[in-house]
Amino acid sequence: MFARFMDAFTKPRNPSVILAVGEDCGTIDVLHLHPETGDIERFGISSHSPTFRRDGSRETAREQIGTVTLPAGGCTITGSFLEDVTAQIRKRWDNSMVSNPSSVESVAQLVQEVLRPATLEVIREREERGVTAKETKTHSVYLIYITRPKPGKVMSLEPTSLG
Repeated sequence: MFARFMDAFTKPRNPSVILAVGEDCGTIDVLHLHPETGDIERFGISSHSPTFRRDGSRETAREQIGTVTLPAGGCTITGSFLEDVTAQIRKRWDNSMVSNPSSVESVAQLVQEVLRPATLEVIREREERGVTAKETKTHSVYLIYITRPKPGKVMSLEPTSLG
């Protein structure tokens, strides 16, 4: 009984990982692959904090996996990159053998089998194609490990107050 009590405070709850593209402290575009279902959630946020916190979800670790050079001039360019990553994720998701999506080990397996290779493939393809725009901007690409208050979405669209 004491072990269950301790687990409630020590084990991460609803672990997941998000792919973040952008600045360390500024605007970032986020792709969240729900480990429970394979659904993909995308959103953009502005933050002046170096750690990710949103709607009860909290960052536990961060790993930069690369950079991507995109044409300068707006969020639609980053969106195009994330669309390409989403397509690669869809190809790899069906082949993933994640057994218990709510465990830390399964999230690590999901990163190794799906999210990291899909992202690196798109970065490599874009490097090979090159960027034809006159102005470009290099964006950092991060895997951010998080815990969520409940399974599912990271970003809630439900209002939290009336004021």
